[in-house]
Amino acid sequence: ARARARARAHTHVRARVRARQGKRATKLRSEFRVPDRRFWHIKIAALAFLHDWEGLDEFSRERKQPPVGFAPFVDACIEQNEYAQAKRYADRITSAHQKAAYLVRLGFQQEAREAAVQAKDAELLERIARNML
Repeated sequence: ARARARARAHTHVRARVRARQGKRATKLRSEFRVPDRRFWHIKIAALAFLHDWEGLDEFSRERKQPPVGFAPFVDACIEQNEYAQAKRYADRITSAHQKAAYLVRLGFQQEAREAAVQAKDAELLERIARNML
């Protein structure tokens, strides 16, 4: 029963975001006590679904470092076939390995190599060269 109520709460929050009712979504978030990380995942997915790239960018900048990191932003953009948008968030990932993996996935081999060099990770650089990410 608790899981069903939680799923219903997430559905309501997602619906409010998709209806571009951000304040109502935030209010529902507190009413249903939706955890911060879950709310971020819901809102990222909803904004990407709407192709609201400006809204997604604004949301990504609400905090210096989002509680979910930047990988969910990249994944949401890739899911919507928006690789240029995905690249913007991949560049903001702090983990060299994760950043390189996303850059390779997006077709930016050279930038992935640069990320590995900057992190001074020879093994990562070798894996990129062998296309093993």
